[in-house]
Amino acid sequence: MKPITITNKSILSILEQYKKKHELVIVEYVWNAFDAGANRVDINYGFPQKINGLVTGYPSLEIADDGDGWDMSDSKNIESFLDSSKKKISYKSTPHGSRGIGRFSFYAIANTVKWITVFQGKCYSLKLQKASISQYELSEISNDEAKQNKGTKAIFDIDNEKLTETFFEDSLPKELLKHFAWFLCLYPNKNIYINGTALKLDGIVEREKEEESLLGDKKMRVKLIQWKEPLADKENSKIYFIGSDGEEVFKLPSGLNNKSDVFAHSAYATSEIFDNYIPSEMEVEGQASLLDTDQKRLVTQAKNEIRKLLENFRKPYIEKISNNIIDKLKEERVMPTADAVLVPEEDFNELVRQTYVIAPELFTNVSATNKKMTLQLLASLMGTNERNLILKTVDEIYKLTEDQKRKLEDLLNRTSLGNVVDTISEIDHRLQTLDDLETLIYDPEKYRDTKEVKHLQKILDNEFWVFGEEYRMVSSTEGKIKKVIEKYAQELLSSGDYKTEADSKREMELFLSKQKRTPQSNGISKIHNIIVELKRPEIKLGRKEVDQIKDYKEAILKDSVCKGENMEWTFILIGKDYSQDGEISSYIESAKNHGESSRGLIMLESSRERQYKIYVRRWPEVIQNELRPQYEYLKQKLQMKLKYNSENETPDETTTRHLPEFLDQS
Repeated sequence: MKPITITNKSILSILEQYKKKHELVIVEYVWNAFDAGANRVDINYGFPQKINGLVTGYPSLEIADDGDGWDMSDSKNIESFLDSSKKKISYKSTPHGSRGIGRFSFYAIANTVKWITVFQGKCYSLKLQKASISQYELSEISNDEAKQNKGTKAIFDIDNEKLTETFFEDSLPKELLKHFAWFLCLYPNKNIYINGTALKLDGIVEREKEEESLLGDKKMRVKLIQWKEPLADKENSKIYFIGSDGEEVFKLPSGLNNKSDVFAHSAYATSEIFDNYIPSEMEVEGQASLLDTDQKRLVTQAKNEIRKLLENFRKPYIEKISNNIIDKLKEERVMPTADAVLVPEEDFNELVRQTYVIAPELFTNVSATNKKMTLQLLASLMGTNERNLILKTVDEIYKLTEDQKRKLEDLLNRTSLGNVVDTISEIDHRLQTLDDLETLIYDPEKYRDTKEVKHLQKILDNEFWVFGEEYRMVSSTEGKIKKVIEKYAQELLSSGDYKTEADSKREMELFLSKQKRTPQSNGISKIHNIIVELKRPEIKLGRKEVDQIKDYKEAILKDSVCKGENMEWTFILIGKDYSQDGEISSYIESAKNHGESSRGLIMLESSRERQYKIYVRRWPEVIQNELRPQYEYLKQKLQMKLKYNSENETPDETTTRHLPEFLDQS
């Protein structure tokens, strides 16, 4: 037994990680083989016996390679072999080992390890034991005893019960792919075998693509690979530059993922452009070299071209997963509240999605607090011109690349400006619509001539957001209930050439039905319909009008297509005011235990077959108490002035979207 100048204590303190993940022991030995120039590494294992189909006992394990072997003719070479640290080149993939502990990692899985190595025709046997890890046994053996012509073989005396069949068949191949898939693509002539079967890359390759570019008169072939999962050793996003001889010249981070690594990828660029090129340390760090040569210019062009190819290659993946980012952020409860976003929700969601496509690291591998802050910044820019401050803040936190900053700034400029303009226009339009309705209902010179279908309906045909933006129009013209139900069944429920069971020939003055589908826990979508019965300003709402909306309700709910636990109906009777007999007030009082008295709820039923509510509403409650305040609030937040308050316009000149029709048809 001969000692080496490494103490047990110094080694064992570093080897704890291998006790937690035994696959890393084998990874270390495979890297040692490739660092020794091997093209083939064989991992061979077996179990001594099976009882009732189950293996028992510790497995046998050896790792053999066809590398250069090791000269163990003197103690210095032996210590160099055991102290497997190498002078790592920062811009190349090999040699890989650098910490000097790889060969001692056997400690986590075996009692002993014995190497048999062949160097220049001489064969050596070197043995380490767990119990005395700082000492070794060395002997020179014959070729017959070595049973190999070249390379090195490590033979393990396993004493760890965790190395089961599942370990070798499942855990080990997965770990090897995470560590070596990129390397095996870099050097296609190198292979790893487990019991004679080559490690297959299709288990970790999501997709790949090959491109060819012309830089000056030099060709460059680029192979792009997207991995199914992140790789080990920070190889998630690298570009490997390969010379005309097939050897790696240098590698650099692609810069595509920055800190997030949401898109695990590798790019392999092969061209004579890279022959004998040695990047400076400044270039390795992503900075330009001071030496301006023809080769340097071509290499710079190549980097830019590869980056473009990678961005195009990444785009479908990022766009695909970006479709889920909104739901994910909502689940994490980091999305801003509705009143913090001064544009429609779908517009803000699209801004977030596009921002994610440009700079996914804003929302990946960061805390919920940081995500929430970023989203609040994006929300605030929708109503501010301080975009530079917002960009600066985001950049300070996430250190965006110049390209990301440029793209994000362009997106924010376009989104904020376009959405604010669209929002102001839409708010102005809606406030103007409310003014038009109030004019038709209250103006003493007009309201006596206002008709339901001829005037009120003409507005609400296009402005049914008054009763709910998420619904779809079914019918907005007078028609028999029978025909309206058949249209509803055919067009919205896709019931084919449906013939209703209802026999009512009664006509409605106005039928506005909208629906939304709400997913239920049982997988059945819920359909919500609204029926609105408009009454002209001169009619006071009383028992007669309530009986009319009840008749509509009964006629509709008699039909089987309109009933069911997934079908909800809301019936709204709306007019200028209630009659003086107190009938409506008594209806509301009788239903007050159900809540919603302030909204005029007078009746409801919630059974398996029939689910409905009936409301009697007054226009002042809808316009002045509900709709106008929310749009006035948005107006104030955007510091917007209504057009009819402009110095150059009068109310008569601005309130013209709907009133000309009224005046022409009165």
